[in-house]
Amino acid sequence: MTRPEDASRAHMEVTAAVMADVHSADHRAVIVDSPPGAGKSTFVVQAAAELAESAQVPIVAQTNAQADDLVEKLRSRHPGLEVGRLTGSTYDGELVTSPGLIVSNKTANVAGSDIVISTSSKWGYVDDMNFRVGIIDEAYQMRSDQLLYVADLFPRALLVGDPGQLDPFTPVDDSRWRGQADGPVTPAVATVRHNHPEIIPHRLPVSWRLSAHCAPLVSNAFYPDIPFSAGTSPDDRSLTPMDSGGHAQQPIVTAIEMAAGYGWAHLELPTGIFPAVDHEAVDLIAQTVIATLAMKLHAVDSADEAGPVDASRIAVGVAHRNQRSAVRIRLDELGTRQRVDVSDIVVDTANRLQGREFHLMVVLHPLSGRATASEFHLETGRLCVLLSRHRHACIVVSRAGISDVLDAHPMSRPIWLGAPIPVPDGWEANQQVLEDLAPYRVPLRPDAATAGVAARRTFPAPPAPPPALVPTVETPTEPPVAPTAAVVEPHDDLPFEQRVFDKLHLKGIDHPAESEQLVFTAVNQREGEHVRATALLQQDSGEPRAVALALLTENEAASPTFVRNAAREVMKDGELDLLLVLAREFKPQVVDVAQSLPGSSALVVIGSSWLGSLRVLFVRVEAEVLT
Repeated sequence: MTRPEDASRAHMEVTAAVMADVHSADHRAVIVDSPPGAGKSTFVVQAAAELAESAQVPIVAQTNAQADDLVEKLRSRHPGLEVGRLTGSTYDGELVTSPGLIVSNKTANVAGSDIVISTSSKWGYVDDMNFRVGIIDEAYQMRSDQLLYVADLFPRALLVGDPGQLDPFTPVDDSRWRGQADGPVTPAVATVRHNHPEIIPHRLPVSWRLSAHCAPLVSNAFYPDIPFSAGTSPDDRSLTPMDSGGHAQQPIVTAIEMAAGYGWAHLELPTGIFPAVDHEAVDLIAQTVIATLAMKLHAVDSADEAGPVDASRIAVGVAHRNQRSAVRIRLDELGTRQRVDVSDIVVDTANRLQGREFHLMVVLHPLSGRATASEFHLETGRLCVLLSRHRHACIVVSRAGISDVLDAHPMSRPIWLGAPIPVPDGWEANQQVLEDLAPYRVPLRPDAATAGVAARRTFPAPPAPPPALVPTVETPTEPPVAPTAAVVEPHDDLPFEQRVFDKLHLKGIDHPAESEQLVFTAVNQREGEHVRATALLQQDSGEPRAVALALLTENEAASPTFVRNAAREVMKDGELDLLLVLAREFKPQVVDVAQSLPGSSALVVIGSSWLGSLRVLFVRVEAEVLT
């Protein structure tokens, strides 16, 4: 176990060696691999300040939020430096020009700054500035094509990043470049190393975020080739419950106490196969967060840093946006019912939690409740991000049976000649995590309080579909609570989406080649200008298929812009390949409505198209069945 003084010494030795290479003209590129919470941003700020003593320094960030964060750190730690924040024309951040800071979208206005910070997208348009050395922050999140745009700005570069994070994202089908070491969607660091094989990356050896209890699991599972240790000892931090969990179930209280004492807890529900939104797991997450607040955890970070763990220091991490929405809705419901303020609780996906830090995390395992192990859910960076955002404790929520899913469904994605083999492999990393979490497992069986939660909706539930169409994996140990009789409202008062979903259940879709019936299984979710939901499509083969729904409001017609926006949102999930666009009317540019024949069903497929790898079916909601 590393002592704090040894960790500090090792960190300083590495950073000194890095800066020596940066100052040396013998190195075109210097790469620094950093584990989670190793102080990447702090090191970038220190390196920029040191280089600014002799020349102007550019910093390439990947997002506006990252760029603004670097600006704030530079100003607080090096107030004598003048910082230029080069923005795009649509920048809507909070930074404004003030003493020591120039915020502008014109290069001429920041030309005199000691350090200029902007995103890779903005730097790609700069052609009237040149530098001796550039710094690329979060380099593993940068694609090679983005590096190409900024490469002419400086002959030498310092690249700093976390190799365990999510790879760069692109909505474009990248199969044509798979196996090419310097393809445009390859991480920038990989391309640099391919073209400069003599480069030996430096490695920051400690994590200052992860505690001594938590660092070994993350290091073993996700960084087998570049292991790291915690920069603190077990006695430096503590998390102590100051109250009981109120009316929380005992397994939840046990899990919170275990996480407080040992850094980890694994709340495990019974085996089951569910769509992306498993409402029982969602309810368990919300109950765990409420119980955590009720137990009034007190955190000690060091001898001079201690205080309560309030809502702003707790976050929930999930894999999908519809899971995020479901957790947010349920958490707000429980908070209102129990008079607990949960507005400051952060609920977000792994992609958006990258770079953030909290005292306590509650994580829904990406493979929980899944029938198969897809490439999206096995991506090591997604699970790594979710399990490395906390300073004190992490509670993992999942269904049992993940190991069985991993064993039963070997990798199905193609092997590309020339493509590097990911280290660690997704199967290996997930199995290692489950093995290391085994001592902290807290099994939980559904009781009367949660038995019916899987049927919860954000609107009154429509009639249940035929039992044969619902995939059943396991019989509940206890019968669900009988639903309260709904109050019958006048038909005109029902929301438009309610009427559509009612008809969706009763009539299905008149398109035998695609389906016989849709079974609606997810919460409503507002995504910009359209309503977004996922459903299970019962195919003729009997196998359910996950699809996406995009529903227009009652008085609008589907336009090309609407269809593109809906498709763009769906393709971000990386899992769905079929989108159903439901509307009363379609504009001529979308589908030739004049050639479509009226149908007797409530919902009729009147056309289809392909948008990249996504198939889109245009489904007309007949007006007469909704009035």
